[in-house]
Amino acid sequence: MAEIGDHIHSIIDNNSKNVNIEVAAREPWPANVYLYVPLKEQMVLWAPDCLATLCLLRKVRVPSLTIEHVRNAAEMSNYGIPPVLTLNNRAFSEFDEINNLIELKGLLVTNNDRQNSSVDSYTILCTETLGALMKYFLLCEKAGTTVYQSFTSVYPWPLGLILYFIYRKQMIKTLQVKEIWSLTYEQALIKFETTVKALSNKIQQDNSNYLLGDNFTKADAHLYGHLYPILHTKVVEYENLRNILNKLKPLVDYVNNLEKDILVFDMIPSIRTRDLNTIFRCSARRNADDLHYSPYSLSSLSPASIRLLRSPRKQLRKIPKTPLKVLDAPELQDDIYLNLVNWSSTNILAVGLNASVYLWNANTNNITRLCDLQTESDTVTSVAWSDRGQYVAVGTHKSIVQIWDATTNRKTASFPRHTARVDALAWNDQCIYSSSLDRFILQNDTRSNKQERKLAGHRQEVCRLKWSLDRHLLASERIQKEHRVQRTGVVPSYAFDIGQQRAAAPPFTDVTEQEILIIDGVKYKINTQRIPLLLAH
Repeated sequence: MAEIGDHIHSIIDNNSKNVNIEVAAREPWPANVYLYVPLKEQMVLWAPDCLATLCLLRKVRVPSLTIEHVRNAAEMSNYGIPPVLTLNNRAFSEFDEINNLIELKGLLVTNNDRQNSSVDSYTILCTETLGALMKYFLLCEKAGTTVYQSFTSVYPWPLGLILYFIYRKQMIKTLQVKEIWSLTYEQALIKFETTVKALSNKIQQDNSNYLLGDNFTKADAHLYGHLYPILHTKVVEYENLRNILNKLKPLVDYVNNLEKDILVFDMIPSIRTRDLNTIFRCSARRNADDLHYSPYSLSSLSPASIRLLRSPRKQLRKIPKTPLKVLDAPELQDDIYLNLVNWSSTNILAVGLNASVYLWNANTNNITRLCDLQTESDTVTSVAWSDRGQYVAVGTHKSIVQIWDATTNRKTASFPRHTARVDALAWNDQCIYSSSLDRFILQNDTRSNKQERKLAGHRQEVCRLKWSLDRHLLASERIQKEHRVQRTGVVPSYAFDIGQQRAAAPPFTDVTEQEILIIDGVKYKINTQRIPLLLAH
């Protein structure tokens, strides 16, 4: 009687699930559709099923699809196998249910009975043969620690170890039923090679984009879901399988073409050069339950400390000890207050040498002379490229700011408005800002050749100018280490002194969008809401 009752219950469950699919098929697609998949650390266990489902949904162009990584994706499924698709407060587990929903909605072309039998045959070949062999290579005696790490990296000890043994026991029992576990490693390789060769020959003979003609079927989704993890992940256990597949060009091209067709790169990173367990990439929302922490943990560390210890160590930058290129710079003036070298956005270096400005193209290694002020009995004191890299501003000893077109080597404008040498230049769109020994900062518009503004406030020579990234703040520096920050639309400036330790002022490298001034490697916080300016080391 108990067996009859269980049988009746299973029939009722199947009927209710079919009704659920039919009702959902009649309803319109909601604004948000969620596909719940395991965490990235455990995707290696369920990659074929999740990728096959994603391939199906992408191929039929399901709108508003969002990928969610959750730790209990397998538990959410009615069959214990992710992924889980939710829409209109209804959940559909595993590939078959989702595929039935897609077919009832008319999004996937259905074939005749003969073609359907071929589709089912290739589907079984992928799921039962390829899927079982992939599990075998993950768990056999020659396997590495990939499966073990997928549990221990998510769950605390000893829970991760216990779950690993439970999973291993269940998978081995399944493989024994399918008569796969009794194979030797070499026999399993031969069986895998025979299977994929048959599939490769089928694709090559038909000369089509899919397994069965020109229509995409669920067999294509399964084949893609099983072959993609082997080809494009660095799972150690799949190395021999990867070598076999790389010899079958029709099958490799089939996977790559299908990958481009379903636009999967926005969800899956190119993990040919990344760690083995990274299968999906998306802006996953992590809940508090997804933290690697359990109330039964014996660890005295907090979840934040555990994440910090498990995070990869940041690699240090390797700075070469020898220069990449050495350029001769004869007659380069030995004056710390001048700015005679400047890079452009097009990778061209401008250098002021006495009365001339030379351009070195780092891409072509060509050197050209932009201008020669020897005929004017003048010398170059500062150079600066425009934002787009077309024009070069040249400041001279005779207090003139010249604008040169780097493409034609012609002077387009000249601003003789300073009364002493021009030490620093800074572009802001079409306007050029210049500072001088006369203590003033001038703003000139290169389009109208007019002086727009005169900024005063420094008591000595202004030798540095630098714009913030958003072009709202201009930082200036005088000899005695006074730094001022000037807003573009406000006349008053904010000044602070960083000390008198050195005779020469150190160059500041940047003014960031967060209003942090970097001077000689030290960050200074700019508070433009208070006067005098506050700073913090």
